[in-house]
Amino acid sequence: MIATLFSWSRCKWVGALVALTVSLGAQEPTPYLPVAETPFDFRAGWTLDEALPAPETVLGYAVGEAYADYGAVLRLVDRYRGSERLMIEPTGMTNERRPMQVLVISSPENLARLEEIKAANQRLVDGRAPLSGRALDRAVAKQPIIVWLGYNIHGDEAAGTEAAMQVLYTLLASRSAEVEALLRDVVVVMNPCQNPDGRERFVVWANAHGIGRPERFAWEKENPWNVQGRYNHYYFDLNRDMIALSQVESRNTAAAYLEWMPQVAADHHGETKEYFFPPAMLPINPQLPREQTERWQDVFGRANAAAFDAQHWLYYVRDDFDIFYPGYWDSWPSLQGATGMTYETSGGGKRGRNYRRDDGTTMTLRQAIAKHFVASMTTIRTAAANRDARLRDFHAAFVDAVAVGRQGEMQQVFLPGLPFEHPLSALLRGQGIEVQQLNERVRLTGARDFEGRDVSEIELAPGTLVVDLAQPRGPLARALLQTHSQMDAAFVERQLAKVERNRERGDNAPEDDYEFYDQTAWSLPLLFGVEAYQTATPVDLASVATTARSKSGLPPVAVKPALSVKDATAWVLPVDQAGMKERALSLLRAGYRVSAAVKPLQVGNQSFPAGSLVVRAERNPADVVARLGPFSLDGQAAGVVPVHGTFTEDGSTGVGSVAMMALKVPKVIVAAGDPVTPASYGAMYHLLDTLGVVDYVPVAADRLGSLDLSGFNVVILPSAWSGRWSDAFDEDGRAHLRSWMEQGGTLICLGGAAEFAVDADTGWTDTRLVGVADGEDEEVAFDDQVLPLPGALLRATIEPEHFLSFGYAQTELPYFADGDAFFQPSTTGTNVVRFADENLWVSGHIWPENTERLLARAAAVIDEPIGDGHLILFSDEPGYRAMWHASVPMLLNALLYAPGLQNDVGSYVR
Repeated sequence: MIATLFSWSRCKWVGALVALTVSLGAQEPTPYLPVAETPFDFRAGWTLDEALPAPETVLGYAVGEAYADYGAVLRLVDRYRGSERLMIEPTGMTNERRPMQVLVISSPENLARLEEIKAANQRLVDGRAPLSGRALDRAVAKQPIIVWLGYNIHGDEAAGTEAAMQVLYTLLASRSAEVEALLRDVVVVMNPCQNPDGRERFVVWANAHGIGRPERFAWEKENPWNVQGRYNHYYFDLNRDMIALSQVESRNTAAAYLEWMPQVAADHHGETKEYFFPPAMLPINPQLPREQTERWQDVFGRANAAAFDAQHWLYYVRDDFDIFYPGYWDSWPSLQGATGMTYETSGGGKRGRNYRRDDGTTMTLRQAIAKHFVASMTTIRTAAANRDARLRDFHAAFVDAVAVGRQGEMQQVFLPGLPFEHPLSALLRGQGIEVQQLNERVRLTGARDFEGRDVSEIELAPGTLVVDLAQPRGPLARALLQTHSQMDAAFVERQLAKVERNRERGDNAPEDDYEFYDQTAWSLPLLFGVEAYQTATPVDLASVATTARSKSGLPPVAVKPALSVKDATAWVLPVDQAGMKERALSLLRAGYRVSAAVKPLQVGNQSFPAGSLVVRAERNPADVVARLGPFSLDGQAAGVVPVHGTFTEDGSTGVGSVAMMALKVPKVIVAAGDPVTPASYGAMYHLLDTLGVVDYVPVAADRLGSLDLSGFNVVILPSAWSGRWSDAFDEDGRAHLRSWMEQGGTLICLGGAAEFAVDADTGWTDTRLVGVADGEDEEVAFDDQVLPLPGALLRATIEPEHFLSFGYAQTELPYFADGDAFFQPSTTGTNVVRFADENLWVSGHIWPENTERLLARAAAVIDEPIGDGHLILFSDEPGYRAMWHASVPMLLNALLYAPGLQNDVGSYVR
């Protein structure tokens, strides 16, 4: 191999190296015969208008020779702005200020009546008013089918946008009778780049370093940490974000999608071994209309197969990609009534402009673009050919959705105690789901909470939010809300069979991989940690609920303060109220002094939970009162309780008590770069940026073992493979971090970083992972190893009197558990979150005879005192994918309380 690799070189030392290598037994590669390939012709058969410039003319390079930076993509679109077949609709801006847009392509006649087409399409979405007979015939006869084409959702899957430009040009420039007929029957809504920031990051690298070498080890394929992968500005995977809609790109595009509500949606990805298109593999989300979903995936799959067969191209179906998790850009449209599909091309991106396959042939970027181009055009053709039937099925799906909403154990969901503007309500409405609000008191019987417990009777107050599943988007609502989504039995049985095979294999034999593509639990009430009930006996909402609330719709809450908030000895920010921790962090950041009660607090006759925050007048500048807002019209700061005197009527802890702890400004380092996974770093980056109340510095991970940390009191190690963290810290580096903790520093370790922290070689704690032997010579039997969990929710208990639990009213928490790394209980620290003794399962897939047996009473969050500081371990990332909101307060507590909390409790309580 080396002789072949360097055969072009005339350097004497290279020849000597080759000779040495051959003498040591290196083998020559198999002498494959060359393959003659004709480059794909993007222009053949389309009868193009030469007056419209082709993309390569505008961009300055031939298809596949380079990548277009995002500015060039925008310039190309702008060059086509005058086309009578194109309308450009801005959708918003990215975090890095790049404009996003969708391109609407159709016949001039259709573009002239777009508002009429949109309105008629929304009429098909209205499943409460079914169309049938002649009314349906008339509606379908004059309605074009709407096809959504999305590209480049992952930054380095850059062949997508290149293909989008070729599809755009062909649809605008072609004067063939076929294209003119297609555009009469189809409205194409194209999102040419779903991830402009991620694409730009990759393209700059690829164009700077790509010389087109096909070798897999070529430098141009070694994308650095901040370039590699799928991510946007915050290193989020946008193809997992359609549950949370946490990223601006997702929100921008979802709003456009809901305006158009297409019947067909194809999302273009890369880079697989060969091209992939549907049908998808099991499991399929149970809320999808099964027969219709499989039938239409087969129709489009067979059409693409015929187009690829005509080119003699290889492809595959099923095998890898399912449509179970609702956050993909194929499953989310499918739950919105469309035929949603993932297309994966086999070249470009991280494989470079040229990529040598295992049989010696080369896949080129141009080929990858060509395959996306053919799949896109085939999708449009197939949609047009099936326009009538697909429109009828589309309407039928929404009609059926309303009927199915009146079946099963969950027909209505009630969310008491949440304001209409609560993030969960806003998220549901942002998905297009109707949220109503009770306007009178309702007694609910025979309900069940979201952990599966029966509730004989509960009284719901006016203002309670209601999601009625008998609505057009009922399947999406059910998919996002229900506690557990059942997987196909055949799929589950196949995974259990793999467990049995793996159990029988020898220690050194390779194991079968399990086929879970993503997490298997995502119930929004559980992820938000809110009170919620479901019922199989729906309440008649016609007379007791409204679908929206105006600002004057509910009477204001009467507030009768004894004295103004501005004339007080101190002010209490109750820790169990939303936003109070963020307000305290903002005050600390601005230089004001905030304290916390480490025991339950008494103010006059009022009681507040431990952890409640106190701002004392004599310890702060006079203008502190102006920072306590926002203020209401009567002079009250929302949620803030004024204290007029410190005498307590009952209890021992008042605002002047020794149990008051002065908080310190969190001065935070977040480890970045290798070995941190970009997604884990991005989760912290996004969370801290979104909060906007914590100063933090990203620092290269490999510098932390020697960096002077005295100016910081918190270091966050995001997740990475635990072995990679061991590579980052030698013995001196680990000792350096330990010494910093002993002097009061707080080290927060997430996921793989926590695995590293509990390793015996690290030496920071006696805690170990469940199912991992402590000694080098010890072996753990297969049945005593934790089988990896594919993102399940497990029942866990919270230690109520620990600072990480401040603000949690409940003593149980549905804990998001992913992977196989969980902690044996600590004997020296506090096991803040532990899995339940029994009945662990709440939602998602767990392993029989393994998960509950091994994880019962195991720890998931630990605070390990080290000198005056803290080692805080999370088995999984708080706020995972900006979905698991219930865990974020625990991380906030670590930032807010730990820096000021010495481990000598006697300092505060005698």
